[in-house]
Amino acid sequence: TRVVVTAEILPPDGVSTAVITVRRMNRLGFEVPFQKTRLECEFLQGAHLVELDYNQDQTEAYIKAGFREGIVELRVIPAASMLPQSVTIYLQSPRA
Repeated sequence: TRVVVTAEILPPDGVSTAVITVRRMNRLGFEVPFQKTRLECEFLQGAHLVELDYNQDQTEAYIKAGFREGIVELRVIPAASMLPQSVTIYLQSPRA
């Protein structure tokens, strides 16, 4: 399995969102089409910086940025795999 994050750096504007999904891989290393895997996320750091929400069938996690800068670390636990994977999302303002 492979964890996919749409954005690893989010501005702390209270609106920006990153989507976390889990993709199943076959033995050749290619994604298995039309497969959705349930997932669960646990905060390791920075739970107070973001809001965590799931879609209806819990195959996508939505991380909505708060208004403070910092680092958010998550442990993503796919239902189809026994090995959790770590995800890091940075909340920082754009630099000029």
